[in-house]
Amino acid sequence: MSAGISKFKSWVAKVKTIKHIEVIIVIAVCIIAVLIYLGVSKGIKSSDTVFKPYDEVNVSSGDDKADRLTEILSSMSGVGSCKVMLTYGDNDVVEGVVIVAEGADNTQTKLRIIDAVSALLKVDSGCVKIYKMQ
Repeated sequence: MSAGISKFKSWVAKVKTIKHIEVIIVIAVCIIAVLIYLGVSKGIKSSDTVFKPYDEVNVSSGDDKADRLTEILSSMSGVGSCKVMLTYGDNDVVEGVVIVAEGADNTQTKLRIIDAVSALLKVDSGCVKIYKMQ
């Protein structure tokens, strides 16, 4: 065991005699970090993207669901006039909802809108975005 320690100490002594060892160590650490980053980023597939480009999303603002949802939301207290846009994924499943409403500046109104949309369309509340109408 002491033979291993003495070899290690002699190796450390040799390393200390190298000029600019700190710079070499920093460069080595940077290279390792870049290699790790590239290895991790290559593990992400393009099919794993969170958002699809606009031209790949099925968007419908004139469909029956959007029209009915607009009518229902507009009749809710505090919502006022609103516009609804739905995005569809495979098998015409609603993936996202964007709502622009006059009453969207009120937090309680926004929560009621999210609750209604989530219940009616069976989408996660994170897929519902609400913005104030101009």
